[in-house]
Amino acid sequence: MTVLRLKEIEKTYDSEFTLAPLELVIEEGEFFTLIGPSGCGKTTLLKVIAGLVTPDKGTIHHKGQDITEVVAERRHFAMMFQQPHLFPHMTVEQNVSFGLRMNKVPKTERTRRAKEALRQVGLESFAARYPSELSGGQQQRVSLARALVVEPELLLLDEPFSALDPQLKDEMQHLVKQLQKQLGITTVCVTHDQQEAFLLADRMAVMKEGKILQVGAPHTLYSHPDTRDVASFLGHTNVLAAQDAAALIPLTSLVRDNQLVIIPSEAIRLEETGTLGVIKHIQLQKDTALVTVALSKFEVVAKVWASRASNYKLGDQVFLNVEPNAIHLIPN
Repeated sequence: MTVLRLKEIEKTYDSEFTLAPLELVIEEGEFFTLIGPSGCGKTTLLKVIAGLVTPDKGTIHHKGQDITEVVAERRHFAMMFQQPHLFPHMTVEQNVSFGLRMNKVPKTERTRRAKEALRQVGLESFAARYPSELSGGQQQRVSLARALVVEPELLLLDEPFSALDPQLKDEMQHLVKQLQKQLGITTVCVTHDQQEAFLLADRMAVMKEGKILQVGAPHTLYSHPDTRDVASFLGHTNVLAAQDAAALIPLTSLVRDNQLVIIPSEAIRLEETGTLGVIKHIQLQKDTALVTVALSKFEVVAKVWASRASNYKLGDQVFLNVEPNAIHLIPN
């Protein structure tokens, strides 16, 4: 079932930024991510969905009903921001139940639902504390509980993990994904972090300069990007002209000179025979390493296990081979 449908949405800010005419469909129960570089329009689009920004043109339908002119507080959506924005003079439980209080939910029901929301985020014993007595990660958990307690029809996340340290960020990402699936809440999340998008999203939209470039499942977008912009933003560094790629892999006559060849870094193997190159750089990434290899006219990056990278040093000659089934062609 389609929960949200945006049609021909446009928004311009003083001729400095334009959210181009765009279409977007979000299905019930899915975790949908808007991803792109800073300034691409993803937060503006999220605010349009929330009702915090009114589009200049276009329509927004929620479960078949036009909500384009419906104010934010009547959309029954919940939003979680980069900062928790908790009321410092209220206890944790009072912060969580604030939305219920505004909706005139009876006190006994407010208390029950607030305690359940705190249990879901692992803070049931913190109900009587104040925000100043909590860590940054705990405050974000309270913010999440406050969003969940109103039982929203749509959960909107505006980079809520960006201010957390890596360990807390990892914990919050897994908690949100777990609760989203457990509760079946349709969720739209804004992020510029590719790793976060791949971890959380069922589907995602890659944006640039106010436009949606491509929509699909994370793995599909990574393995079959439509454009160079999508490929580059999702982490592909080996985007080669056809004549250059021919030095690494035999190309069929179906490959035209005006096409680009994308070779995933994990599809390039360092072996005993193949195309000769020289190691120019080694970048460790936890359990893997990115090895930059210079060929006669260009460089490529291969991803290898970190344990194997320790066998190489700068200036070493290596031989490269490519997994042919992993390459992808796009227009130049």
